[in-house]
Formats: sequence, structure tokens, C-alpha cells
Amino acid sequence: MSIQFNNIIDSGLVILHTQRMAKNRKKKPISLALDPDILDRVDAWIGSQKMPVTKSWVHETALREFMEKRDEQVEVPDNE
Repeated sequence: MSIQFNNIIDSGLVILHTQRMAKNRKKKPISLALDPDILDRVDAWIGSQKMPVTKSWVHETALREFMEKRDEQVEVPDNE
């Protein structure tokens, strides 16, 4: 399931459902170093949402969408 960030406000039920699903799932803590500018943008975006969103949810959703886009890319065979 792909959730685009600019559509999240219109999909409040999706956020709640996704966060509830995440609570039932075991999480594996990791250490992650990110550019401060990216973190500032994430924090600002989280602060602008009408529905509560966690930073973990944002990171997971961004990574999930990144991986789905990579899975959708079809490798073009070489005609050599």
C-alpha cells in the first residue's frame, strides 16, 4: 500500500489504521543518522498535520514507498 504524504490529511482513517497496525507489529530498534535539514523538514511536516503522526511512521512510510518504487522498476534487457 502506497500512501503519498500530500494525500495524508485527506486520509485520516488510513493514518489511524496504519498506526494501529504498527502498534501490533514488533519493531526492531535501529540507529539512523540523517541530515539535519531532512529531520527539520520531517519535524515541520509532522507539526503541520491535523492528525498525530509519529516520526517512526513517517520514516517507515517513506522507506516503504521508496522500496515499492524500486520494486516497480522493470530492468530493460540488454540487446547485445
